[in-house]
Amino acid sequence: ITSPIDSSASFDNAHLCVPCNDNSNLRKKGAVVVNVELSTPEDNLIKDVLPDTNSLRMVESTDITEAARTESVKSPPTNQGSHQTGLVFESGSKHFDRHNRFHKERPLRVTSIHDYLLKSKLNDDNGATLVERCHILMPNEGVGHKGAYGNNGKSSEELFLDNDDYLRVHLPGYMQRLDRIAKCTCNDRLDIEGEQFKSIYFTRDSVREAKAAASSLCRLVTNVVSGNLDNGFAVIRPPGHHAEPGLAGGYCVINNVAVAAAYAREKLGVKKVLIVDWDVHHGNGTQKCFIDNPNVMYFSVHRYHGGNFFPFLDHGGPNCVGNNEGKGFNMNIGWNNKKMGDDE
Repeated sequence: ITSPIDSSASFDNAHLCVPCNDNSNLRKKGAVVVNVELSTPEDNLIKDVLPDTNSLRMVESTDITEAARTESVKSPPTNQGSHQTGLVFESGSKHFDRHNRFHKERPLRVTSIHDYLLKSKLNDDNGATLVERCHILMPNEGVGHKGAYGNNGKSSEELFLDNDDYLRVHLPGYMQRLDRIAKCTCNDRLDIEGEQFKSIYFTRDSVREAKAAASSLCRLVTNVVSGNLDNGFAVIRPPGHHAEPGLAGGYCVINNVAVAAAYAREKLGVKKVLIVDWDVHHGNGTQKCFIDNPNVMYFSVHRYHGGNFFPFLDHGGPNCVGNNEGKGFNMNIGWNNKKMGDDE
């Protein structure tokens, strides 16, 4: 996947969802989720891979494109083209580093992509933009409410996903800890919580935003599996592939793609799922969620350097192929060199 987007935008936890077979009767037999997490420089680790972002403008929490909030589908798309792609955006506008508004992992990463797609033209006779050729999933549809929140005071992610949806991949103790963080109003305490993990920050709305991101992806997957959409692309944050069953890390709080894969199998009847993780970093969290599972294959391509590249773990190499019944369903293409190209 290539992108003409300028250096102020990067795909962070973007997910491309496609069924393994276009035949609607066969959709539930398999699905593919491509987890795209092209990151910005990782503190002197990948400055040779991507441009520095310190020159980007300061982003305030109110400086967010409203249209880039969580969106979902209730009914089949109105545009009945031969190929229907759904788009969902979740900027996580209230999840940001309070001490550094220039932080590389911030809402601008989603809103800049959203704004670019609104303007980009395709080379067709109609001169349509990419967004016009796709189907933007409408806010909160499919949960029986209008607007960003329901009448009962619950947010859209609470109406769509329940605790069991998270507990399929995350440990109960970890989710209970996140619930406590979500109720915390003391910034000093939130900072202390964030320091307990590797490369994590919290605001009082971070957990809600993380659940919103996971929810938006599950809604998109639902519409692909049901046949309302041929495929889908979710540009969401906070990211997720470093979040392990009981541990946040690498800016990831809830493992979005893992939640969606487990959701597809449990609630949508999908038998097999392939997760393709394309990122400069290994998705240690996603791998750990399914390391024993023969029904979810995890495939990752990333820089490895013998475990001396973030997340600095030795199980991101080709020798990690899965455990027990999941043996053979985990594949790591861990590169020990930089500047890999199309041939690789």
